[in-house]
Amino acid sequence: MLSNIKFDLNKPCESCPFLKDVNSNLKTIKKIAIVDKLTKNDYRVTCKDQSSSFCAGALIIMKKNNQLSDNSFIRANKLMGYFNESELDLNSNVYENFSDFIRSK
Repeated sequence: MLSNIKFDLNKPCESCPFLKDVNSNLKTIKKIAIVDKLTKNDYRVTCKDQSSSFCAGALIIMKKNNQLSDNSFIRANKLMGYFNESELDLNSNVYENFSDFIRSK
């Protein structure tokens, strides 16, 4: 592991803001900032329930949209064997893409 953040979750927690049926109470500008940081600035989004783990909801959306390699932190952990994207539960009820997440209420 390249930091203290683990890749040990394969599905989102019950309060994950990336789940379609969760009201995240995040303002649109905050959602845009999170997505921008995740996909362009190697941001690490931790789980709301397990702060030592990377957010599985974010990872699943990125996997569905072929964006995992856009984040060098994720890419490095994958190359070092600390993250296995095939273990992610792609059937989780997360948004199909980050645009849908941003537009959500």
